[in-house]
Amino acid sequence: MMNIDYFNTINKSSGLEFGDSILNEMAARLTETTDSTATCYRFSGEDFVVLLPGADLQHASTAAAKISKACSEKPFTDGKNTISITISVGVASLKDHKPDNHDEFICMAETALFMAKAEGRN
Repeated sequence: MMNIDYFNTINKSSGLEFGDSILNEMAARLTETTDSTATCYRFSGEDFVVLLPGADLQHASTAAAKISKACSEKPFTDGKNTISITISVGVASLKDHKPDNHDEFICMAETALFMAKAEGRN
């Protein structure tokens, strides 16, 4: 699970139209960066989820680092506005964490995401 850092500030300073452009580009980068077995979703607001069937925690962490790099290394632009962004990522694994149900799995990923935010983002 990932979240665009300071997205609300970007919306306020550059406008909702540019914010929407960032969300669309973020979705494109997710699908370009992940392998063909991954499924990418916009979860809510500026939150996205990438499901990696069969992946263990190490594989998921490597994928998260690759996605983070793809976001931070190339600025987002709509032709009028350009900004570099970072994302915060929380990783959970069905194989390694063995949640009892889907809600617990989502909670694990959200908790990891909140920890990433609290530890300085990016």
